[in-house]
Amino acid sequence: MNKCNNEYTRKVSVLFFLYFILFIMILTPFSSIAQDSVKTFKWWYNSGRGVGTKGFHVGANYNFSIRKQYYQVGYNLGEYNLFGNTLHLLNFGIGKRIIKRYFLLAGFIGPAYVWATENYFNNRSIFMYSTIGLVSNLQLIFKPIKFLGVGIELYGNANFKQSTGGIRISFHISNNK
Repeated sequence: MNKCNNEYTRKVSVLFFLYFILFIMILTPFSSIAQDSVKTFKWWYNSGRGVGTKGFHVGANYNFSIRKQYYQVGYNLGEYNLFGNTLHLLNFGIGKRIIKRYFLLAGFIGPAYVWATENYFNNRSIFMYSTIGLVSNLQLIFKPIKFLGVGIELYGNANFKQSTGGIRISFHISNNK
């Protein structure tokens, strides 16, 4: 397969996944499953920056429930050197959470789509690849205000090309349920 078809396939895959995320975020609260008990629909959003095995990372996660099961849709961007090498992850996870008045503890695991760009300046070439992986995420959030918080996220991704893991400081907002 030539480079143009490979890039086109990757772009189409990413766009499809982004539309899927948008679909979940917009339609989940209004779905017939969630309408069974609107009061029990729970969601929270967290994003932050941290350091990992491949340098600095930025990540954002949208977490929600359908009945008693919790799901996570997330995006992570890793910058693992000054030359512009980047690692992108789109993930979907299933997990559990424990919530108290001042704390939230949640863990998720699921598949990820990973793509990266590596720049080699010594021979002026760029290497791009994509693969699938398995992602895990553990969140410990302190909530001084019921719907706002700050915490720590531990995350990891095992894949066939560039596995990574790390820790980040995360900011949290939720619907307080």
